[in-house]
Amino acid sequence: MSSYDIHIGRLINGRRGYDGQGRFWVCLPDQQIVETDDIVNYRGRFVSSKEIEDLLYHFCLDCIREFSETENNRDVYTFSIYTDATHGGFIVYMNNLAELHKSVQAAYDKSRSNYPERNRTMEQIYHDYQFSEGDYSFMYDGIPEPLENILNVYYCVSLEQPYNLRIDTPYIFDKSIVDSQLYMIAMEVIRRLQDDFQGLNRTDNFIAYVSSADGDGGDYLTLGSLIRKCVPTDRLYEAMPLLKEKDDALKQRIDSVKEKSIEEQYQYWMSSISGGEFSDFSLFPFWRTGYQAYELLLELGHSILPAVTEQLKTEEDPDIRYVLEALYEDIRSQS
Repeated sequence: MSSYDIHIGRLINGRRGYDGQGRFWVCLPDQQIVETDDIVNYRGRFVSSKEIEDLLYHFCLDCIREFSETENNRDVYTFSIYTDATHGGFIVYMNNLAELHKSVQAAYDKSRSNYPERNRTMEQIYHDYQFSEGDYSFMYDGIPEPLENILNVYYCVSLEQPYNLRIDTPYIFDKSIVDSQLYMIAMEVIRRLQDDFQGLNRTDNFIAYVSSADGDGGDYLTLGSLIRKCVPTDRLYEAMPLLKEKDDALKQRIDSVKEKSIEEQYQYWMSSISGGEFSDFSLFPFWRTGYQAYELLLELGHSILPAVTEQLKTEEDPDIRYVLEALYEDIRSQS
């Protein structure tokens, strides 16, 4: 298993602060990256999360204004900020119903012609394409130079590749920015854009959200956490009825587990976290990650602390130890 789902989930849901707070990355023109907690003796370009947020906001605003002046500005049903928190990147996506229907029809015709044995229906293809950003007709990846320069340096820091630095002046980053803070920045931008979306001719069930790159968490992080932080549940279910079906099925699973003893519930949800995507306990079929199981463990509260403490005495897997230590900390902090 990987503890990443729990680590990022705790951040997005406000259960932990940023790693690296109070420390800095200093990126130098001679292709060095220095970590320090004292930048008094360094001079250069200080990069804050607020600066990245403002630059991203204005980029998105320009995308909306450009799109709104075209004939495609009708029946817009989605706007998303695709975010790559590992490599440092943003892409803005939009789509309208006319282009969606064109894409679905083309895919349906191709499927019938080339793969008739699959017998895919128009409805199935529609659901596959509706929120598949890679199949949208409108993509904006021309990041403005000031933001692109910052993200290029971010890339070198995040991937620990100082030999790829191409800068003339030192860049100073708050280390916490590299702790997946790009997601939090993008979500704040979505909040700031709410009034600006009025420039789009939107459908009644229009949604705007942050999505995750595949290497960071992909659809599961998007559908399990990010989109839910951006879109009210009733609007989300209206736009994505299949997501409601998944949530309803998950609720049935949760209700059945609640009939077990506390110890059995603890073992069940821990198995869901440690077993990975393809285990019998996995929540991936419900479009959720192990973080949902983590939240269900937290709901059990202080009653599972003895089991957590006992398992910590012998557990050697570092990923599971992280989960156990986080559980202990988060349960103890609950009132």
